[in-house]
Amino acid sequence: MFLRDVLATDVEAYRRMRCDPAMMAELGGPLPATHVARQVRRDARPAADGVALIKMIVVDDAVAGTVTLWRGPDDEALTEIGWMVLPEFQGRGLASSTARSSAPGTGRST
Repeated sequence: MFLRDVLATDVEAYRRMRCDPAMMAELGGPLPATHVARQVRRDARPAADGVALIKMIVVDDAVAGTVTLWRGPDDEALTEIGWMVLPEFQGRGLASSTARSSAPGTGRST
């Protein structure tokens, strides 16, 4: 497993996660498929600029999910971490492993 920045080409992975009613049940419901490409571009830009910590979880050359760290309004402290793991990759401990390796100051490569 490794982490990489979200790319504008990650549309299919985003669609699978964000348009799925079960995966989005606790997050306000699924997004319309027509919004996905715009969302990926909106996330990829600040990730590429090093402003946002939005990472894709990659296992065996396949995207398994995402992990994101958000900053508070003062942009100084990390305030929240969230992740989504596609169903076929769930139950492997990817989310907790990814969360640990994403945290700044852990000394782990992302």
